[in-house]
Amino acid sequence: MNMFKYFMKGKFSDLLIEAKKDPSAVIIDVREEEAFKKSHIEGSINIPLDEIASAEIPEGKTLYLYCLTGARSAKACAILEERGFIPQNLGGISGYMGEYLTKE
Repeated sequence: MNMFKYFMKGKFSDLLIEAKKDPSAVIIDVREEEAFKKSHIEGSINIPLDEIASAEIPEGKTLYLYCLTGARSAKACAILEERGFIPQNLGGISGYMGEYLTKE
């Protein structure tokens, strides 16, 4: 599993804007449910990393994944690639304060 290719291809906010413009995009937060409830990207769905291997993932969609720092989302991307998907790693939400952030 070569997850290093998923680390930071672009800035989180730039990739998020790309995802928001993509009508086929599905944005997935791979953090635990508690973290997702506290803050997440508007419109994203929560599938924790430990559930990603068996989760129902929409076919034919562009997948964008994120977590707190980018490490878990990189691992999730590698898992999804093994399942035949072509995911994009947004990276970590930790420094993002943009317009799409939803907080508890």
